[in-house]
Amino acid sequence: MRVAIGLLLGVLGQAAAAGPPSLGQADEALTRRFTPGSVARGTYVVYRSERRVSDLAAELKAQDLAPSQGAWKPERQDALEAFDGASRADRFRIAELYVGIHPFVARGSLVRDGRRLAYTLISPYPDATLTRLEPGTLVIVFHVPF
Repeated sequence: MRVAIGLLLGVLGQAAAAGPPSLGQADEALTRRFTPGSVARGTYVVYRSERRVSDLAAELKAQDLAPSQGAWKPERQDALEAFDGASRADRFRIAELYVGIHPFVARGSLVRDGRRLAYTLISPYPDATLTRLEPGTLVIVFHVPF
């Protein structure tokens, strides 16, 4: 029993010591474009990363002590499903950008500093003007209110 508790505490300590992975560069223009404007500032933060979606998802999953089934698994998805919160006008432009392309999308959540954060990772992703797709990964972080 002591060994099991020691191992569990060791794992918890490693996950906490590892800290959050680098999500890339916070991008205010992408945050305005892909998140609801009616919520308090800071509720959502959008990052752009040069890293692959699979690498980011694996790093986040390693810190998830109780991942739900399917969490953090990058899967091909219809672009409109990936950007389900986009406005009607944006949805049309997104659909045009992704013609014939299904982005990789991974979702999951973590608790950090007593707060739940929900993550959506999308690759490739549209630039803020919705005129081209960018390589790398878009990371949408939602600070879930209590």
